[in-house]
Amino acid sequence: MTNIDELMEQNILQYEARQKHAQELFASARKLAGHGPEHDNERMQINCLAQEHDQLSKQLEQLKERRQLKIIQDKHIYEAGPMAVWDILAGDLEKLVERLTP
Repeated sequence: MTNIDELMEQNILQYEARQKHAQELFASARKLAGHGPEHDNERMQINCLAQEHDQLSKQLEQLKERRQLKIIQDKHIYEAGPMAVWDILAGDLEKLVERLTP
């Protein structure tokens, strides 16, 4: 594993730890927030923060997917040799052309 791969893995683990901590805090906040109309502001704030949490969680999942894709590509390159690099490049270009094609 390269230093970049190790750093990425470290970051993912730290993100997951913070995500779990945030989930625990949300559970506590929801329990502590009252149910009456006088607590509408707190419940609204919890909902806004929950949306932010969801967006960050999606970004974490994308990061993990990219990491997995990189592992698969690296394995493919290692097994197929240097010609696989061209196949991967061509595949990426094909996806780009498909997106750009009306």
